[in-house]
Amino acid sequence: MCIRDRDRSAYYPTSGGQAHDIGTIEIEGEVYNVSSCEKVGKCVLHILDRPLPNPDNSFYVGKKVVGQIDEGRRRQLRCHHTATHIVFAACRKVLGPHVWQNGAKKTTDQAHLDITHFTSCLLYTSPSPRDRQKSRMPSSA
Repeated sequence: MCIRDRDRSAYYPTSGGQAHDIGTIEIEGEVYNVSSCEKVGKCVLHILDRPLPNPDNSFYVGKKVVGQIDEGRRRQLRCHHTATHIVFAACRKVLGPHVWQNGAKKTTDQAHLDITHFTSCLLYTSPSPRDRQKSRMPSSA
């Protein structure tokens, strides 16, 4: 089941590579889990764990809804969001102002940032096992 909110929502929908909020919504004394949140046009869609009991959706228009966001998840996503900005700023400072963000993904487990640069940004490569073996062998003079 899905609830559409045309005006505003405290839930952050999946957007810009950042995962959505989850939590609960209480309607008419019944608590529903919000398993996902998406933005479609100007509407925010709250995906619920089960259907609402009244099949006539107009019944719910204007009803009081109380939402509770999973604050631990929101905090982790916020930290990863901020971290991508810090890493991007550092990349521009070290590599130059021509570096641009090309994509990002922020989940509760990790943050990932894609940047563009006109040359390879690979500054160090680990020696292969074969190269390490060669460096251990005495040279024959």
